[in-house]
Amino acid sequence: GLPEGATVKVNGEDKKITYKGGTGNDVVLSSISLIQLNDDDVKITGTLLNDSFVVKQDPQDPNRILVELAPISYSFRKAARSATIELGAGNDKLTFLDLGKDVKTSFTVVGSAFVSGIPLIGNFIQDQLLGDDTVIFAGNTLLEGANLRIEAETITVQNGVTVSTRDLDSNGASKGTSGAISF
Repeated sequence: GLPEGATVKVNGEDKKITYKGGTGNDVVLSSISLIQLNDDDVKITGTLLNDSFVVKQDPQDPNRILVELAPISYSFRKAARSATIELGAGNDKLTFLDLGKDVKTSFTVVGSAFVSGIPLIGNFIQDQLLGDDTVIFAGNTLLEGANLRIEAETITVQNGVTVSTRDLDSNGASKGTSGAISF
């Protein structure tokens, strides 16, 4: 059989396989969904498994951001209005690497978003069913006047890394309105 987390094509669509579904021994195929709503608003949704996302400057085009969720990746303009990443269920990890300059996109990262609106009984659903989500800033994340909203159990900014929504001119002086940061 296929290993846990392997990707298979079903009717032309990539799916991830897990053997831990249902009662713990059921085979489940979940969609890997990367959706661009339009040229200005991007929505990327993870799976029911333990996903590992990477967000970075696109090495092929420095005017774009690349989001990787192996085995697929998605690139969008640094000037897009918004990018929403819904991590889905599982113990997910999202790592921001250096995004480079001129990023105008507002980012929203939401863990376990598909259960929005379901009342939680203590932390049972969160801890037992949905997993713990981690966001790591391992490279500079400079959103020039854009907003940053992160909802995750663990958020880490590594030493020497800058996370900023301040819009700066070429001399490093603040100009215009800074975006909001919400953790």
